[in-house]
Amino acid sequence: MPDKNTTNKISNTAKCDIIILVWNELEATKDCISSILKNTETPYRLIIIDNASQPEARDYLAGLREKFKDLTIVRNEENLGYVKAVNQGIKLSSSEFVCLLNNDTIVCRGWLGEMLNIAVNNFQLGIINPSSNTLAQALPKKYTLEAYAESLNIFKGQWAELGQCSGFCMLIRREVINKIGLFDETYEVGYFEESDYCRRAQRAGYQFARAKAAYVYHIERASFKNLSDKEKIFNKNRKLFESRWGRSLRILCLISKPPKDIIDKDEMDQIIMNSAKDNHRVYVYIRKKLVSEFNLPEHSNILIFPFNDIFYPLASFLKIITKKHTKRFNLILIDGLIFYHILKWFAFIHKAKIMFSPHLERAIEASQKESFGKK
Repeated sequence: MPDKNTTNKISNTAKCDIIILVWNELEATKDCISSILKNTETPYRLIIIDNASQPEARDYLAGLREKFKDLTIVRNEENLGYVKAVNQGIKLSSSEFVCLLNNDTIVCRGWLGEMLNIAVNNFQLGIINPSSNTLAQALPKKYTLEAYAESLNIFKGQWAELGQCSGFCMLIRREVINKIGLFDETYEVGYFEESDYCRRAQRAGYQFARAKAAYVYHIERASFKNLSDKEKIFNKNRKLFESRWGRSLRILCLISKPPKDIIDKDEMDQIIMNSAKDNHRVYVYIRKKLVSEFNLPEHSNILIFPFNDIFYPLASFLKIITKKHTKRFNLILIDGLIFYHILKWFAFIHKAKIMFSPHLERAIEASQKESFGKK
């Protein structure tokens, strides 16, 4: 596993091009721009793509030239959609790093410097997100946004691996862009374009991470709320994405026994980690006393549920069979023969494939085909 605590280099000289796409949403845009001016201390250039905003927003953007030393504004006379407009910005960029930032975000002090610091110290990381309410780091009620962001400074230099990055704030290494190119404009307005980009980056050998001490608040889906056919666009793009990359599965690993030996332990660790890296959601139901015997990694796609040793069989069984239809597991890997047969008997309820001997690649491929065929 890579060292996920970074303290070596500093990023004050690593220049970044920040690309913001604007389509109206004037008040959100003002808040975003103000937060950049206030809280970004590292060198950057701002590239704004105005996607045919109304005159009020257009005039506001034009007035920003007095506030920024290094600013490029491109106005489109018609709305080109998110993906084409973002590609416009990337084509104009030239820095070592590019940050795609939604205009419905508020960045907090040190956000960019911390992300750059993680990037320059970990060359395997191709794309980085900050911590955010979008990534389950919700703003606690007792905190102001500034106070909560400051409280995360104890995690400076630390990062957690992600299965993919979210598009609200993506720091992309120039090397990645040079290798895999621009976003696929087949996705047009948006949805799944960042997922597709991350899969391409992963295929090129890169990993993804969340910079724990950087924080960006996201007013989620402000940019899409005015789209009348967003559900149709979402379903169309999801079908396109899954036809290329397969469907992400919900995989459950039931761990009730200690590993037989180091090989057994390493095999289970690899099963869990490789599934997470392939962007499957992995749930681990494990006896509490066994947690320390496995090297269960920190990853956005791995959720660990330690159960009381006495109630483990009943508690895990009830959680499996009471899952809602949309939350059911596609695949269950199990280490106990008795429990294996019990779950087989109840397969008509939970609908998952059950595997006692984890030939994982074949199981995932079969589950993806079966799941895809049901849509």
